[in-house]
Amino acid sequence: MILDRDGTLINHVHYLYRVDQVKLTNHIKDLLLEMINKGFLFFLQTNQSGVERGLYKKENVQNCNKKMIELIGVKNLFKEVCISYKIDPVMCPNRKPNANFGLNLIQKYQIEKKNLYFIGDDNVDMLTAKNIGCHAIHVNSGKTKKESINFKNVLFMDDVRSALSYLNNL
Repeated sequence: MILDRDGTLINHVHYLYRVDQVKLTNHIKDLLLEMINKGFLFFLQTNQSGVERGLYKKENVQNCNKKMIELIGVKNLFKEVCISYKIDPVMCPNRKPNANFGLNLIQKYQIEKKNLYFIGDDNVDMLTAKNIGCHAIHVNSGKTKKESINFKNVLFMDDVRSALSYLNNL
């Protein structure tokens, strides 16, 4: 499954760059370990245009990711991490809502689209899932309201723990 970072795994902070502001949305270590043991693969995709905007540096993003993984408590959680530092999706094929990252994962890991889920808290995440052709799960971070998601076949969950629990029990 592909997970969004801000608002999904960690609390949404506008243009997050400070490690002390990284806070988990839920404690999910036990659930992730159980799912990894069952063979689930986890990938991370995040847009971090604050770098191109000059608001912070790539190192800030990397440090926030390291802090998030430290707080989650699962080493080597993500098979692959995709970070787009660009503003314009035309200039970066891996920036959400482009499907490139997801389609590459499908090919590289021989994942069937029907078995791939994208979990995020924003319209761009749901559009990315649609563009990939995989399942979309919207988690409520408060950023994007359910009523503003204008895509079909989106599963709505309260938070990432609920989404992961749902998938773990399929």
